[in-house]
Amino acid sequence: MFNTTQNALDRRFNAWSGDREKFIKAMIFIMHNKKHIVDSGVFRWFDSGDIQGIEMLTDINRIAKASPHVKHWLPTKEYKLMSNHNLDIAFNLTLRVSNPTRNKSFKGSYDYVSAVYDTTLKGSYMCPAPKQNNACGSCRACWDKSVEEVVYKAH
Repeated sequence: MFNTTQNALDRRFNAWSGDREKFIKAMIFIMHNKKHIVDSGVFRWFDSGDIQGIEMLTDINRIAKASPHVKHWLPTKEYKLMSNHNLDIAFNLTLRVSNPTRNKSFKGSYDYVSAVYDTTLKGSYMCPAPKQNNACGSCRACWDKSVEEVVYKAH
């Protein structure tokens, strides 16, 4: 991993673990005041890295509950945590579990899932990013709780 990326991940983790209450308050402020978040109405947790346990999930859930105008998407590979937590997840927080196996259906394993396929998968939502300069654009499927499985084309 690039040093600058690892440094950024370390800074964010340390900000959270060093003072969780301060982190929660700061993130709630950001959700209510950062123009691109307010304008888009969406926020993605972890473009790199993953949730670090039940404490972090609890804190993210608190942030989501305190920012009901924002849809939160949390992609994760923390399978055991997603199966065993007993939290009342905020209505605007989508916990989307990533399939560990390529080209295999993952529907029904968790409430919301994502998968990687070499080909188009009928019956699942295909991510349009490859046709949109690798950007979400106006697509909000990953945040949408009516979409059980989002499929990403392998590259």
